[in-house]
Amino acid sequence: MSVLMIIGTVGLMFGSGGSALIAKFMGMKEDKKARKVFSQLTYTLVILSIIICILGYLFMPNILHMLGANGVMFDEALVYGKISLLGMTFFILQYYFQALMITAGHPTLNFMVTIGAGITNMVLDYVFIVLFGWGVSGAALATISGQFLGGMIPIAYFAFNRKGTLYLGQAAAQLSNLWQTCLNGASELMTNLSQSLIGILFNWQLLRLAGEDGVASYGVLMYVSMIFGAFFYGYSIGIALVISYKYGANDKKQLHELYTRSIWIVLIISLGMFALAEILAPALSDLFTGYDQGLYEMTLEGFYIFSFAFLAFGISVFGSAFFTALNNGPISALISFVRTVIFQVIFILILPQFLGIIGIWLSVPAAELFAALMTCYLFKKYEGKYGYGSFFGSARRSESRL
Repeated sequence: MSVLMIIGTVGLMFGSGGSALIAKFMGMKEDKKARKVFSQLTYTLVILSIIICILGYLFMPNILHMLGANGVMFDEALVYGKISLLGMTFFILQYYFQALMITAGHPTLNFMVTIGAGITNMVLDYVFIVLFGWGVSGAALATISGQFLGGMIPIAYFAFNRKGTLYLGQAAAQLSNLWQTCLNGASELMTNLSQSLIGILFNWQLLRLAGEDGVASYGVLMYVSMIFGAFFYGYSIGIALVISYKYGANDKKQLHELYTRSIWIVLIISLGMFALAEILAPALSDLFTGYDQGLYEMTLEGFYIFSFAFLAFGISVFGSAFFTALNNGPISALISFVRTVIFQVIFILILPQFLGIIGIWLSVPAAELFAALMTCYLFKKYEGKYGYGSFFGSARRSESRL
């Protein structure tokens, strides 16, 4: 499944990176250019995703052997993987359009398509697995059915609805658009790819120090952090499109207001998430691990320590989205890479050597703190370049434009 998710991140990279570039052109009142770039990215992604799916289908057995699958696990994974790859083009497009539909001004349709795809998957899971007894094949068919819905509806909408600013038509020919899109979306790609590495390191340390119970506790914390973190990701993705538009329009005053208000909002949400996590720690730990007293106590201890990560988490998430919105992909990718790879790897390898399992729980808050400090430094460094001004000051005239 992780291999398939990695393939899907190509759509996420094109979607997040492309939305920043397209919104910038829309802010510059170059709607025709924005439309051509949108068409170029969409056509390119369709072709690229088909090529990826064909290669993945052909080399799936080799990939599974490389990952150590054998016996029954290999057979079932091969069936699931090959069926899933038949619908992978639509999965990639679903990721892609989740950002672009918001840029096009259709957040409600985007929400309905996402919910519809999820419900389709769940309903068909029950039909194919429980009623028809198709097992792994049924699960894969249910998955690609939801993905087909999530990818096909948006592409059909933009192909036939020509009332808005963005729709499919003549494509731009400049390769620089593709390059800028990949640069802009590199941070989102990096964030998703790095999760596999970090997960392996955490599981290795937890198995070494706490056994299977440690891995179970980590799973609970990751599940909860995904829910809490969705607030930061949701706000950052939504506001990034507005920032790109104002940046393209060269509206420094609005850019400054968006920047300062966003920082305040992120700080307030951070405090709220931290307080909520600390208060709900016993209840959530009991919900997931109440069947085992030892596991419950380990999870609760980890919860109380891990929750401090929410105090700094939002700053770096917003910072990465902010620089993506300003079409500075390298800085955005740097924030994501340092936050999700460098700092977490350093702390997960070092802290447990001195603090045991407490060091494992503490590694994420420590990594988030250092990532937030670095993000604040980058905010300060580039405030003159982009003209969004100081957090405590006013907007400044930009020195140059990318």
